[in-house]
Amino acid sequence: MAAASRSAHPRAATPSRTDPAVIAMAGVLASHLRAFTREHLKALAGDVEAIHRMRVATRRMRAALRMLEELMPDGPAKPAAQELAWLCDAIGKVRDLDVLVAGLTGRAARLDPDFIRALDPLWETIRRRRAEEQTRLGEALHSERCGILVQRLGATPPEPSPEAVTLGATASRIVRPIVRAALRAGAGLDETSPSEALHRLRVRVKRLRYGLEPLQAVGGKALSKMLERLEDVQERVGAYHDAVTAVAWLRGWAESGDVAHGTLMATGALIHSFERRVRRLHRRSLKAWRRARTAELSRAVLGELDQAAARTHRAAKPPLVLVPLANVS
Repeated sequence: MAAASRSAHPRAATPSRTDPAVIAMAGVLASHLRAFTREHLKALAGDVEAIHRMRVATRRMRAALRMLEELMPDGPAKPAAQELAWLCDAIGKVRDLDVLVAGLTGRAARLDPDFIRALDPLWETIRRRRAEEQTRLGEALHSERCGILVQRLGATPPEPSPEAVTLGATASRIVRPIVRAALRAGAGLDETSPSEALHRLRVRVKRLRYGLEPLQAVGGKALSKMLERLEDVQERVGAYHDAVTAVAWLRGWAESGDVAHGTLMATGALIHSFERRVRRLHRRSLKAWRRARTAELSRAVLGELDQAAARTHRAAKPPLVLVPLANVS
C-alpha cells in the first residue's frame, strides 16, 4: 500500500563513506530497529499511524539485511530477512485494511446518500476483519518468536578488522543488483501493461530507494535527485496499486453470497468509481516512471559511487568481519 506522507518516517542516520561497510549497514539496521520498537505499545493498541510506521521500519530493515547479504553471501542476513518477512506480513495485514478503509471512505462519500447507507454491512465486515488481524498482530508482537528476532537484530556489532572494506569502496557493487532489478521491472511498460507489472515496478523501486538512502554520504547530486524521483514513482504507483486492490477486494466481498441486493448495487457503484480512478492512476504511474528517466540517472549514480570507490584506494571485496546478527531459528 502507498505511504501516507513523505514526512511521516524519520530516516536512519547516514553512515560515512569511510565506515567499514558491514558496520555501516549494521548501524542502519539498528536505527530502523529502534524506530520499530518505539511504535510497539501504540501498535498493540491499534494506532493506525504507529502500525504504518512500524511496517515501514520492517521494510527498511529488510532492505538493510539484503545489503548485508550482498556483503556476506554466506552469512545469516538472508535467514534473518526471511524471519522478518513473517512479522512484516502480520503488520501488513492490518495496515492494508487501514489503507482500504481510507480509500473506500473517500470514494463512498461521493455516492448517493441511499447508496452510502446501504454500505453499512461493508463497513461492518471490514471492522470485524480488522479486529481479527489486530488480535493476530498483538499475538505476533507478544510472541517469543518476535522477542528472539528483535534480540538477534539488535545484537552489538563486532569491532571491524583492519581488512574490512569501507562503505565507499563497495557501495557501487552492493547497489548494482537492485538498480538492475528496478530497470528490468520498468522496461517496456506502456498503456497495455497489467497491474501485476506495475506492482512489480513498485516493489523494485521501493527496494532501490531504501537501498540508496544509506549511501547518501557516498554519492552526490545524482543520488539525491534519484531518491526524489523514486519517491515520486513509488507514491504514484502505490496509489494505483491501492485502487486496484480496493476493486479486487470489493468484488470478492460482493461475490461472497451474503450481500443484500441494495448493498450489491451500492458496491457496484463504488467499484465503478474506483475503476475510473484505476485508469487515471495507471496513466499517471507510467508518466511518473518516464519522467524519472531512471536509466540515465542510474548511470550517473553508479558513476558517483564508482568514483567514491576509486578514492578509497581499497579493493571492493567482501569484508572479513562478522555480520552483527545471529541465525534466527
